[in-house]
Amino acid sequence: MLIERMQGERDKWLAAINTIFGYIEGMISSSVSMLVQCIRCDSLKYVSLDFESFLTLQNLG
Repeated sequence: MLIERMQGERDKWLAAINTIFGYIEGMISSSVSMLVQCIRCDSLKYVSLDFESFLTLQNLG
Protein backbone atom coordinates (compact mmCIF):
# COMPACT_ATOMS: atom_id res chain seq x y z
CA MET A 1 0.00 0.00 0.00
CA LEU A 2 2.78 2.42 0.93
CA ILE A 3 4.74 1.60 -2.24
CA GLU A 4 1.69 2.22 -4.41
CA ARG A 5 1.11 5.55 -2.70
CA MET A 6 4.76 6.55 -3.23
CA GLN A 7 4.54 5.63 -6.91
CA GLY A 8 1.39 7.71 -7.25
CA GLU A 9 3.15 10.69 -5.66
CA ARG A 10 6.15 10.18 -7.92
CA ASP A 11 3.93 10.06 -11.00
CA LYS A 12 2.15 13.22 -9.87
CA TRP A 13 5.45 15.09 -9.43
CA LEU A 14 6.83 13.83 -12.75
CA ALA A 15 3.68 15.04 -14.52
CA ALA A 16 4.02 18.46 -12.87
CA ILE A 17 7.71 18.73 -13.82
CA ASN A 18 6.98 17.67 -17.40
CA THR A 19 4.24 20.30 -17.61
CA ILE A 20 6.59 23.01 -16.34
CA PHE A 21 9.30 22.05 -18.83
CA GLY A 22 6.68 21.97 -21.58
CA TYR A 23 5.72 25.56 -20.78
CA ILE A 24 9.38 26.63 -20.70
CA GLU A 25 10.02 24.91 -24.02
CA GLY A 26 6.99 26.66 -25.52
CA MET A 27 8.14 30.06 -24.26
CA ILE A 28 11.65 29.55 -25.65
CA SER A 29 10.28 28.34 -28.97
CA SER A 30 7.94 31.31 -29.34
CA SER A 31 10.71 33.73 -28.32
CA VAL A 32 13.06 32.30 -30.92
CA SER A 33 10.41 32.47 -33.63
CA MET A 34 9.63 36.09 -32.70
CA LEU A 35 13.34 36.91 -32.88
CA VAL A 36 13.61 35.27 -36.31
CA GLN A 37 10.61 37.26 -37.51
CA CYS A 38 12.19 40.49 -36.25
CA ILE A 39 15.45 39.69 -38.02
CA ARG A 40 13.58 38.95 -41.24
CA CYS A 41 11.56 42.16 -40.99
CA ASP A 42 14.68 44.16 -40.25
CA SER A 43 16.58 42.72 -43.19
CA LEU A 44 13.62 43.29 -45.54
CA LYS A 45 13.78 47.02 -44.82
CA TYR A 46 17.10 47.22 -46.62
CA VAL A 47 16.12 45.22 -49.68
CA SER A 48 14.29 48.11 -51.30
CA LEU A 49 17.08 50.65 -50.76
CA ASP A 50 18.95 52.00 -53.73
CA PHE A 51 22.73 51.77 -53.88
CA GLU A 52 23.35 55.35 -52.69
CA SER A 53 21.18 54.87 -49.62
CA PHE A 54 22.95 51.59 -48.92
CA LEU A 55 26.34 53.33 -48.96
CA THR A 56 25.02 56.03 -46.64
CA LEU A 57 23.84 53.38 -44.18
CA GLN A 58 27.22 51.64 -44.36
CA ASN A 59 29.01 54.91 -43.50
CA LEU A 60 26.67 55.57 -40.56
CA GLY A 61 27.22 52.12 -39.07
